[in-house]
Amino acid sequence: MTRESVSIRDQRYQYLVQDHGLQGFDLILYRAAPRSLVAVLTRDLLRPAPGVEVARMSVGAVNGDDVLNQEVGFGYARCRLRVVHEFRNLGLGTWLLRQARVQAAARRSGLAGELHAGQEARARSYYTRHGARLIERPLHPRHPWVVLDANAALDPGSGEEPGRGTPGRAGRGQQVA
Repeated sequence: MTRESVSIRDQRYQYLVQDHGLQGFDLILYRAAPRSLVAVLTRDLLRPAPGVEVARMSVGAVNGDDVLNQEVGFGYARCRLRVVHEFRNLGLGTWLLRQARVQAAARRSGLAGELHAGQEARARSYYTRHGARLIERPLHPRHPWVVLDANAALDPGSGEEPGRGTPGRAGRGQQVA
């Protein structure tokens, strides 16, 4: 756990990084708690006052293919960004997203929805190098995300049409989304 003081748009915040190892990490911004004279007199002066959490970025565990992660360092993580309503227009979310990208780069894991062109190119070359044909298909009609489906090409004797797996299932094999 790392804690430091940062300034964002001339406002002071406490920045906390909680590293959960393979389970991901949390980035948290705190403001100093409002202090009253009663709180100062009744509280132990050696104990720091608790802060008020104003923003949190949670990045979950990498859920990519283990072989692909080991070969090219390519993976995905689930991200959740929360900012307290009265702090939404202060740029805290953007600042936390930048910090999350730095943390993810240090761990060699991609952020969900934030695929970098180099990572996507490495994933494509990994699958094509192993004899796969990539089929781009939407997650569902009118959905902005595209799934790169390599499962049909990895199993040429299955008799299935490429990109058409068992209804209701994503199919066998690997997917990159």
